[in-house]
Amino acid sequence: MLGKDMITLENPKKEYFKQYAQSNKEQINANARIRRMKQKEKVEKYDRLIAALRSRGISVEELLKEGGQTL
Repeated sequence: MLGKDMITLENPKKEYFKQYAQSNKEQINANARIRRMKQKEKVEKYDRLIAALRSRGISVEELLKEGGQTL
């Protein structure tokens, strides 16, 4: 039982991830920026889509209710 407890106390992955984060900080930050940019683009795309549907008199909320989804 003591051996099993020792394994959980000494987590080699924790040290690896800490070292990885330090050595690849620039790449990790760049990936995060790219991810946020893609999310922003997706939100803007759906905002434009909703605006286009509403300009044609189509209720997005009604479409989602019919489809069983929520906005």
